[in-house]
Amino acid sequence: PGLVGKTRLIYPHWEGGRVRYFSGRNILGSENNQDGRVIKSFNLPSALVGKRWLFYNQVYGRKAESCVAVEGQADAVTLGQWNISAAAICGTSWEDHADELRELRKRHATIYIGLDGDDAGLKALHGQRNEWPLADILGPMARVLVWGDLPNEDANG
Repeated sequence: PGLVGKTRLIYPHWEGGRVRYFSGRNILGSENNQDGRVIKSFNLPSALVGKRWLFYNQVYGRKAESCVAVEGQADAVTLGQWNISAAAICGTSWEDHADELRELRKRHATIYIGLDGDDAGLKALHGQRNEWPLADILGPMARVLVWGDLPNEDANG
């Protein structure tokens, strides 16, 4: 539901050579959902497909030395074009990915956190009380990336 007839990119989430999940991102700006809330991305209902999945880019490998945790799927794809392993949280709500993020910490010697530089990305990074919860989950060797000199930047500029 919601995938056909919308102006959004659809991202297949692969595991073991099979598509296991789909997520989408609006390409012509935000839209309002049925509750009137503004949304930029779309995830299938969990009752239909289960919990959300991280999106791993086209060069991601479990044995890569490092990995960049980014906010959006397009950021992960861009990093893949630069031959950099990345996993997208698919938004700023990372709490339901906590177990998968802990797995990233086990797999990779270095984790980079590269969320968007907008208010939502900074809030997800800093936490409610400036406790840096993502850095806590990803470990003491996690490094925070800043994408540029201007606010609101991400891996795509």
